[in-house]
Amino acid sequence: MRYGDRMAGWRLVETFGIVSRHGGLKNRELGRQSRQQCVATLFRAIASTHEVAVSDIERVRPRLAERGFDLPVTIPVALLLLFAVRRFMRWIRNRFETDEWAGWVVGTLFASFIIPAAVVAIGMAWGVVVEIVRLGNEHVGDRARVDGLRANFLVVLGTGIVAVWIASGITAIQKRAGQAQRATSVSG
Repeated sequence: MRYGDRMAGWRLVETFGIVSRHGGLKNRELGRQSRQQCVATLFRAIASTHEVAVSDIERVRPRLAERGFDLPVTIPVALLLLFAVRRFMRWIRNRFETDEWAGWVVGTLFASFIIPAAVVAIGMAWGVVVEIVRLGNEHVGDRARVDGLRANFLVVLGTGIVAVWIASGITAIQKRAGQAQRATSVSG
């Protein structure tokens, strides 16, 4: 990728060990051709070194994103989701009384869309940053784990929606139990 970018006229700059492109692209066709030549040479070298057919490499290449669970991305995103749901629980407990069920439900409905969507958006950006650091180059190209990220983040989105509703229900039950306990201690 870097070779093709260089041939096409990108000016490459390294910052903190990460190579990024600056400036305009002079010749897209030359860049595309040089990348194709470079990939063909790379595939022949891989085929020769590992004693496999070039066709096998070309067949497997589209599945590069199917590398399984990505802990450096998923763990921080899960922790962010946990933090956001805990903040929501604190907010809803302080904002609504248990008899304000309509406001509680509307607040929970709103949060069940906003919190997971925000966590997924931040998580996708984090996933791209992690991949850039792994590669040492912001030009991720076909090496991106985009499909794997999408699959993991659909799970995070669904989990987030369910977690907000469960957290809201638990918070309502705890608040109602606390109010009942205070009422019995005051009357007793």
